[in-house]
Amino acid sequence: MGVHRISIPARLSPAAIAELERALATGAASSATVFVLEGAGRGVFCEGMDLASLAREGGVEPAVRGFARCLRALVHAPRPTIALVDGDALGGGLGLAAACDLVLASERARVGLPEALFGIVPAMVMPVLLGRTSRQRARLLATRCSTQSAAWAREAGLFDEVAAPERLEWLSRRAARELSRAEPGTATRLRALCAAVEARGFDEALDAARDVALAAFADADVRERVARFIEEGAAPWAS
Repeated sequence: MGVHRISIPARLSPAAIAELERALATGAASSATVFVLEGAGRGVFCEGMDLASLAREGGVEPAVRGFARCLRALVHAPRPTIALVDGDALGGGLGLAAACDLVLASERARVGLPEALFGIVPAMVMPVLLGRTSRQRARLLATRCSTQSAAWAREAGLFDEVAAPERLEWLSRRAARELSRAEPGTATRLRALCAAVEARGFDEALDAARDVALAAFADADVRERVARFIEEGAAPWAS
């Protein structure tokens, strides 16, 4: 099992976003079976855009465009993605976590969208937030501009599991082991299928799902694995 660990900067400066984009590209080109996003230290995840550096470096446009590419890279990642949130996930930091397939958080983690305090709409993170929580919850989180607890985020669907900080790494290893069992490409196909279901009516979505299933059973590698299971009883989930 190969795990590609990506360190998330505590604040997203233009330079940090560019480095994150490179790390995501490196992961996509690697043979890793799982990507894990984590903060730079204990009790830290990501507090979002570094507004001071944006103003100082005049890098608003390249930073925004680069951050959008990072979100796109996560949503279309060729392998399952895990976010380990042990600290504040605010603004763009919350967006990075929400873009992952699985979000594991510590009890001291918090979420928030403070952008509206500056008259900024958290536009780029909304598509990934709405993939995890209701429109009403996302809208109120953005308009209240307050931080919410890990328990709130878990109930809202933004976190998948919450545990004591000292158990977070163990949960990560277990999840990486489980997620790496899926054959390469499965995560990508599942994300695409879910997006199709959300965007289309039931009949059209079911037609798309049928085509995905037929393509899977027509794949030679899939047929070989199924045949091995039938002949030998070698269940993939038994390993």
